[in-house]
Amino acid sequence: DNFVLKEESSGINAEYGGSLEQIKYLVEQQCIKPLCDLLNVNDGKIIHVALDGLDNILRAGNEEFSADANLTTNPYCLLVEEGDGLEKIEYLQNHENQEIYKKAFDIVEKYFSGDETDAALDPQITGQQYTFNPDIQQPPGGFTF
Repeated sequence: DNFVLKEESSGINAEYGGSLEQIKYLVEQQCIKPLCDLLNVNDGKIIHVALDGLDNILRAGNEEFSADANLTTNPYCLLVEEGDGLEKIEYLQNHENQEIYKKAFDIVEKYFSGDETDAALDPQITGQQYTFNPDIQQPPGGFTF
């Protein structure tokens, strides 16, 4: 079973390349979750190959997103999150292997560091002053500190 996962991940590894069509096919065959699962193994080479594969998939997703006006986000980011990949990649940012740490950091920065703040909470700037949304309701009983 691990052999199949290694072969799948190497098919989209940066060293071996892969066209957008090939990557899309592998995603359709549900390769993202197994790649995410490989991020937990104790073999740095396998983790690195899995990170390279996920990076290629996410890069292809960015290309799809850029080319398709109907998409509102990278279609593969959600699949990585659903496969617990984002959590594992974030954890790998503390890995002792510098290459793995850097690769994990780069993936999070490139694909998952979008502006995730709630726009309703952002202050509006009027002239020289900031005003916060007064329509946001207090919790019942007000705030307790």
